[in-house]
Amino acid sequence: MPQEKQPLKPDIVSSIFSRQVKKRLSSLFIPKGAKATLGKTVSGKSVSGLPIIKKRFPFGLDIGTNSIKVIQLACDQAGEIKLINLAIEELPKEAQAPLEIPLYQQGKQKFLTGQGHNLEARQRILPEILKKLVNEKGLKGDCFAIAPYPSFKVELIRLPQMPASEIDKALRWEIRQTVQADLNELSLDYIVLEGQKAKFLGLQIGVLAVYAPKKDIFEQMALLESAGFNPQALDIEPLADLAVLNYTKKAAADEVILFLDFGAGKTSLSIICDNELISTRPLNVTGNSLTKAISEYCNISWEEAELLKKTFGLVASSTEQTITGSSDKAMQARNVILPLLENMVQDIEHTFKYFSYQVTQSQITRFDKIILSGGSSLLKGLTPFLRNRLNVDVQIIDSLVNFGSLEPSFKGDDLSCRLNVALGLALRGIE
Repeated sequence: MPQEKQPLKPDIVSSIFSRQVKKRLSSLFIPKGAKATLGKTVSGKSVSGLPIIKKRFPFGLDIGTNSIKVIQLACDQAGEIKLINLAIEELPKEAQAPLEIPLYQQGKQKFLTGQGHNLEARQRILPEILKKLVNEKGLKGDCFAIAPYPSFKVELIRLPQMPASEIDKALRWEIRQTVQADLNELSLDYIVLEGQKAKFLGLQIGVLAVYAPKKDIFEQMALLESAGFNPQALDIEPLADLAVLNYTKKAAADEVILFLDFGAGKTSLSIICDNELISTRPLNVTGNSLTKAISEYCNISWEEAELLKKTFGLVASSTEQTITGSSDKAMQARNVILPLLENMVQDIEHTFKYFSYQVTQSQITRFDKIILSGGSSLLKGLTPFLRNRLNVDVQIIDSLVNFGSLEPSFKGDDLSCRLNVALGLALRGIE
């Protein structure tokens, strides 16, 4: 393999993707959130009677398609990790990502960059909202933020047995054969899988690679810095989700889990084996696509359709309508979104079958549970619907359940699912 020229400046990966954990190879995929010893405690109380904050950690910043979410953690005088800052800022309609985000097609290495016709509005409005969060929430300094979606790609690459020192060059050579981009223009990070060797890799080496155009990474960095933030790293949603999953100990060591992040503007399905991320891909059905279908079929406004969806979901029935006095539009909404959710079920099944047959050569043929996250996972009746259709345990993750608060007004409630990615980012600060 040809010798690659060393860049004149430090690789963007070292300052954006890499995690400062002692590891032979890249530390991007190391499970996060382990509580560390934080030194001596500080005695005393604040004026309000609440414990003194001993150490603030960098905040997690999730810039999503429809909203911006922020979480900041801190250590109190007893060494406990507490929630000290939480914010959700909805984006105006013109700055939201388009409803239809192109799907990644298996076998075609394409980067789906930009946000379509809303890109100009997002570029104008996002800095204003970030500065608003600075002023209202007192956010400043170090943060861990999300990489721009859908710029990044996650790919499992198999390599033959080789010395560890040769893996980097071999991986780059493999990616260069398939990706439709100049490798010098990509930010790349990876980890060698450890827990899967006995499962389906055999004598091969499994490497999970994440790469994205440097142009998009630099633009995201510039956006954050324009608001006065100091980004320590950019991350991706599946890894932030995995961080929370590991921290809350929702996954056993030998389980195969499907993590369904069902958001307003995007939905992804990640496959996690032995607490390692193996595969992730976007799905067609999103919360916004359900709202759009209801709005068009019932001939009502977007706001009315959103309210119908959230109020009734899949549980609307003639009996319930009689009790609540609602119109037949609740049943219409249910009948409209049911076929879309059936499509989602088929997409989940096909994704896992591809993973089972093509990736594991049928050595992994079943999954143990589905974990739901994202605001749209709270759709009424969704959990039993998926449980019945897929015949597997389905759970909604409560991201904030294990975190106390220095501020009594902070409560997870139904916001917890929406904050999973932001929490996963915030957990990087306490590694």
